[in-house]
Amino acid sequence: MIMGPLQNIYIGLGSNIGDRLGYLQKAIDQLFERVGHMRQISKVYLSPAMGFEGEDFLNAVAYLQTNMEPESLMQELLAIERALGRERITNPSDSVNQKQHNSRTIDLDLLAYGELT
Repeated sequence: MIMGPLQNIYIGLGSNIGDRLGYLQKAIDQLFERVGHMRQISKVYLSPAMGFEGEDFLNAVAYLQTNMEPESLMQELLAIERALGRERITNPSDSVNQKQHNSRTIDLDLLAYGELT
């Protein structure tokens, strides 16, 4: 794993199936253990599913500091999602194989990395 200078990062978290609050907590625990120092976590808020029919999401944002490089960080976020049961579904009829929007146990989005958004 390539390490660089300490960076401020913001991760969006969302869950809309199963024990939504439990999945958010497990993801936060994994971020702390695998990614970096947890500085702050937002309040949990409710938002409707957009782009597909599904249950409402519980969402939060985590502010961390890490010395992971962006590519390594993204791979770690995907590994955490997989460990928490996230299944990514693609549309095989789509020529660019775009991901479909669907319900998920956990969704981790890198919102900002240092000065990058």
